[in-house]
Amino acid sequence: MRITNNPTERKPSPKRGRRQGCHERFLAGEFIGERVRVVNSSCRGLLGIEGRISDETLNTFVLETSEGIKRVPKNACDFFFSDSGETVRGRDVLHRPEDRTKKIAKQKG
Repeated sequence: MRITNNPTERKPSPKRGRRQGCHERFLAGEFIGERVRVVNSSCRGLLGIEGRISDETLNTFVLETSEGIKRVPKNACDFFFSDSGETVRGRDVLHRPEDRTKKIAKQKG
């Protein structure tokens, strides 16, 4: 095997490492009580909604915001979790909270 510093000759390395493991561990954890903000959405009315997750269902997060309680669909949004600094696509967590740990562990291995 030849070692090179020329980026055009290097093969891309597979995505591995500490960061990916941390993200999977975060996705498998509990979201209730986390501070979250909608950073991307197919519905402009949901953009920028920010609050603390008070409940989670298969398809939605229930957020306690300064304007009251809002139900936000997971599959239409990307979320930024302020406390942990993670950004998560809603469709990646489109599971019941009690099943998410099992499904993410199954996808990993």
